[in-house]
Amino acid sequence: MSRVLRQAGAPEPVSPSRWEGCSRAESGQAGKRQAVLIGWLASLLGGISPLAAPPVLLLGALSLFAPAPAEAETTTLLTATLTVDPNTAGTVLGCDDGVASIDNCSTALTNTSFTYEGTANTVIRLIVSPVNPANVQLILQYSAVIQTDKSQRLTLHIDDKSFPALSNDATIILQKITWNGADLTWTDGQKVQVRLTSTSPPAAPTNLSVKAGDLELY
Repeated sequence: MSRVLRQAGAPEPVSPSRWEGCSRAESGQAGKRQAVLIGWLASLLGGISPLAAPPVLLLGALSLFAPAPAEAETTTLLTATLTVDPNTAGTVLGCDDGVASIDNCSTALTNTSFTYEGTANTVIRLIVSPVNPANVQLILQYSAVIQTDKSQRLTLHIDDKSFPALSNDATIILQKITWNGADLTWTDGQKVQVRLTSTSPPAAPTNLSVKAGDLELY
């Protein structure tokens, strides 16, 4: 009879039969997990075996458990208080650096500077024009041009009202955004709270991978 000498303290060698037993146990557990997954998917697919289901149907079932996309992130670019000033005719109220009969924004606004997408900018016009009471216009103009797709992420907040640039009532031309039908009534000397925000696009879902062949979901 042959004997195997083992150094004191060394781990006892595992016999081939024990390795085979462990391997069979692990395979059995994997098989059970796969059977549970197949049964679970079949219940979602109305009794259709996921192994025979069209990929589109299988992806639809798995999408129920896809991670929710991240919400868009809102950043405040500017916060200020506007002291409303009317022009001589009373047809424009607010502040405007280009009209002599109305206060400059550097005077009427407590803050005019903001940085967006790495570009420094300044508010040079913030007015309400009630010439046509049925279509009051709100106009925001800044010093540096912002690309249209980025301008569309801006929202102007006047007190408790919000005016998104991406709306049917808004028109963007170079450095100017005009909102038609603004529900605003300003008077001389009125204090108005102004806030300009930007919204970043939501991130797409990540870490989702489906392999129809082996039913793996990551």
